[in-house]
Amino acid sequence: MEGLLTSFPSLAEQIDVKRIAWPKPRTQLVEIIGEGHQSVPVLVFGAQPSKEIKVKSHNGVLFVDDKDEILHAFTIQYGIPHPHP
Repeated sequence: MEGLLTSFPSLAEQIDVKRIAWPKPRTQLVEIIGEGHQSVPVLVFGAQPSKEIKVKSHNGVLFVDDKDEILHAFTIQYGIPHPHP
C-alpha cells in the first residue's frame, strides 16, 4: 500500500492514512472495528461506499480488510487504475 500511495499522491490526499504499530493487539483497530479484525492493511469508510465494494461492518463502521478488495475500492471510489495482473 505504501508504494500505491507514493505512486498516486492524489489518493493519499483524499484519504486519511494512519500508520499503526505492527504488534498485536492493535488497540487502535480494536476500538474501531473490533478485536476480530486486527489485520492490516484495512480501509475504514467515513461514508457509505459504492455497492460494488464488499464491505464488512462492526457497530455500524464499514470497512474492508482484504488487500485485493482495498485495491478494488481504490479503483471504484477514487479512480485509481486496476492493478496489473
